[in-house]
Amino acid sequence: FKSDLPTYRPLHKQMSTPSSPWWQWSERSRFCVLFATVVLSTIAFWAGVLLWNTRSPADTSAHSMRNHQWYRDAVFYEIFPASFLDTDSDGYGDFQVSMS
Repeated sequence: FKSDLPTYRPLHKQMSTPSSPWWQWSERSRFCVLFATVVLSTIAFWAGVLLWNTRSPADTSAHSMRNHQWYRDAVFYEIFPASFLDTDSDGYGDFQVSMS
């Protein structure tokens, strides 16, 4: 069975041949290109991180801040269940007793 389609080598074999322009560059040139790519990618990544972290909040109006400060006028209770009656004799006070 013969196909009329041309045969191609896998891409990794095409790129690894000495006839590829990449391999015709000197080792120092290839190192510089790869190093510059890594450095520029790192700079771009950290620039994105800095821009993301220094952005201003979307809504800092007084109305939105008032909604998030409800706790200033609230009353809080701290309950210690261990201080209450121990109904099941497990050595700890029962929260159900404190609710009744």
